Amino acid sequence: MVSVEVKIWKKEVTYQKDGVDKRATNFFLQLNDQLIPIEVKYFPQKKFNDRDPGYQGRVSALSLVAEMLPDKEKPAKVNPEQIACPKCGKFMRVDDKDDTTYYLVCDVCSIESKFDSKSVELNFTDSDGNPIT
Repeated sequence: MVSVEVKIWKKEVTYQKDGVDKRATNFFLQLNDQLIPIEVKYFPQKKFNDRDPGYQGRVSALSLVAEMLPDKEKPAKVNPEQIACPKCGKFMRVDDKDDTTYYLVCDVCSIESKFDSKSVELNFTDSDGNPIT
């Protein structure tokens, strides 16, 4: 038997139509880690002057069971000039830099570090290149 985690999410959005700000609610079905957009269909009916009297009820029903979709977490911003040495606690100095990688060194302990600003990953090594954990 396959186990599937199912959730219904909603997100409040604003948009402009004819120069006027409008609000809408977008719905999503989450199956495990996949987010699938749900469109609440509008069915115009001639006997109601091309209106859909059930539309708002369908939106309200989904709104009752859906949770607010959390915002994506942004990766933490790290200032490479404020990274402390794991041995002595002093700030490390930026020794060199390329596109996204900073090469840091501690002037007190001679510990070196490579900091990747994209993945926010630090790797510490001693003066002989051995990893420090």
